[in-house]
Amino acid sequence: MSLNAETIDERKSLLPGDYYRGPREELGALPNNITIKLFHASQQYREAQKEFIVKNIDEQRAAIYKFMDWEELDARKRVLRQLFIKSHKVVKEAKGALYRFHEKIKENNSHQHALIYEIEDVKRDIFLSNKTRIKMASYVNQYSEKFTYFLEKVAQLDIEFNSDQDILNRYEALENCRAECSELLRKELDEATELKRELQRIVEEKSTIMKKLDNSLVMLQVRRKQAKEHLMHWEHTLERIKGKMAAAIVESQTLQDGCYDLYLDMCCRKKVTPTIKKHDIENQLKFIQKTILFYKDVIRIATSVKQDQLLILKSKQHKKKINMIKSLLDTNTEDKI
Repeated sequence: MSLNAETIDERKSLLPGDYYRGPREELGALPNNITIKLFHASQQYREAQKEFIVKNIDEQRAAIYKFMDWEELDARKRVLRQLFIKSHKVVKEAKGALYRFHEKIKENNSHQHALIYEIEDVKRDIFLSNKTRIKMASYVNQYSEKFTYFLEKVAQLDIEFNSDQDILNRYEALENCRAECSELLRKELDEATELKRELQRIVEEKSTIMKKLDNSLVMLQVRRKQAKEHLMHWEHTLERIKGKMAAAIVESQTLQDGCYDLYLDMCCRKKVTPTIKKHDIENQLKFIQKTILFYKDVIRIATSVKQDQLLILKSKQHKKKINMIKSLLDTNTEDKI
C-alpha cells in the first residue's frame, strides 16, 4: 500500500500545472452555487451513462438472441435439466450410500473392538492353560514315580492284579460303572419327577372333580330341603283336601239321604210307588223339581180362582186337576189336623 501511494504521488508530480485534477479539487476552489450545478451535472451525466450502458446491453442481447438457435437452446436446457435431475438422484443415493458406509464403518469398528476383547480373552485363557499345563507337568513329574511305585506295590501284594495296567483297567471299569450308575440314577430321577408331575396333575384333576361333586352335593341337599318343604306343603294340602272331601262326602251323604227322604215323602203324598233308586240323586231332584212346579201351579190356580171356583169345578177340562186339588186340600187339612 505504501509503494502504490508513492508511485501515485510521483505520477501526479509529473503532470503539467494546468491538468484537470478532478471535481474534488475543483469543488474546493469554486463557489457554492457552481458546486451545486456541477453536482447536478455530474448526476445527469451518470444517469445518461447508465442509460447508455443499459441500451447497449439490450442491443447486444437482441443481437445475440437474433442469431441464436432457440430449439438447440431448449434441447440443451432439457438435457441440462435431466442431467441436473440425475445428478440430484445420484447425490441422494450417494448420501444414502455414504450413510450406510459410515454405519458399516461404525459396525466394523465395534466388531473390531469386540474381536480385540475376545483376542485378549483368548490370550488370557491360553496363558492360564499354559500355566496350568506347566503345573500339571510339574505335578506329574513330581508324583509319577510315587504312584508308579504304589501301583507296583499293590500289584505285588494283591493276587488279582498282575501289573499296573490291570489296576488302571479296573479303575477305568469302575469309573465306567459309576458313570452308568449315575446315568441310570439320573434317568430314574427324571422318571420319578415325571411320575410326580403326573400324580400332581391327577390329584389336581381329582380335587377339581371333588370340588364339583361337593358343589353338586350342596345343591342336591338344597334341592332335598326344598323337596321336603314342598312335600310337607302338599301333605298339609292333601290333609286339608281329605278333610274337605270327608266333609263333602258327609254333606253329599246327608244331601242324598234328604233327597231320598223327600222323594219318598212326595211319592207317598202323590200316592205313587217309588221307582228311582237311592243313589240316583239326579232323577230324584228332577222328580222333586217337577213336583214343586206342579204344587206351585196348583197354588197359583187355587189363589187366582177363589171366586170362580164353582165354574172351574163344573168345567170338564179341569175335573182331573180339581179332583187332585181336592185330594191335596184334603190331605193338607188332614196334615194340619
